Amino acid sequence: MLVGLKQRNLDKLEAMFWAVSTPGSDEYRNFKTQAEIMSVIAPAAEDVKTVQAWLVANGVEPKNIKNLGDAFEVKTTVQVAERLANTQLHMWTNEKTGKKLARISGTWGIDEEVNEVVDMIEGLTEFPIPRYSLKKGKKVTPESPQTLVSIVPQSINTIYQVPAGTKNTGNSSICVAEWEDQYFDPTQLQQFGKDFAIAIPALTPDHIVGKNDPTNPGVESTLDIQYVTGTSIGTTAWFWIEGDSAWLWTYASHVFGTTPAPLIFSISYGASPPVLCRFCC
Repeated sequence: MLVGLKQRNLDKLEAMFWAVSTPGSDEYRNFKTQAEIMSVIAPAAEDVKTVQAWLVANGVEPKNIKNLGDAFEVKTTVQVAERLANTQLHMWTNEKTGKKLARISGTWGIDEEVNEVVDMIEGLTEFPIPRYSLKKGKKVTPESPQTLVSIVPQSINTIYQVPAGTKNTGNSSICVAEWEDQYFDPTQLQQFGKDFAIAIPALTPDHIVGKNDPTNPGVESTLDIQYVTGTSIGTTAWFWIEGDSAWLWTYASHVFGTTPAPLIFSISYGASPPVLCRFCC
């Protein structure tokens, strides 16, 4: 789970964001490093010590506490998590996959000593977002139409009037972010490139973040990586897969702590903000 501490100077952080994003500003495109950003928003050192001591006092082993600067990434047992949250966790089983998650069903709360300095805890209440399943169309028979309609990378370039042969020639990178066992098959990606006459460089091991299982590619993740690489010729591609208990905040914390990190991220999940909040909060 991820235990987030209250950040400071968020007004200054927003001012920094607009300064580097606004043409004409003296700070335009003068992007900050992780260390520079953390120096602005980092919680008070005393608050960090208080929360870490609280975690250890409740049974979390120090070796399983990772300090991310403004949060602690914690690995512990269900029993310890129950003590931390003053509640009871239940095991939930996905009927389709058989996977199990320990999650709270009911009220919970943290001790008063840390209540004022802890802003959020992820990994106790939220469930994975349901994904749409692929439905097969009607079987093609000799009597049925043989027309195949498809949107390919070249179709997208045509729709958006991207000149033929356009490719990135600078230092740029793009990454697809995935959850819920949405893996990709590198061999399948190369075949996609051959099928549509697009030279797609193989992703290097250091640009595949997380445990990818190429023997079990997902429909969504395969589509994501194929069309990101197929429409951004010359751009370095990354693939990022998070674990079962992680969601947007844990993912964002991992990205913030990664150097170097991709410059652009693509997150293709078909859910509205209210639905995201319902599954995350």
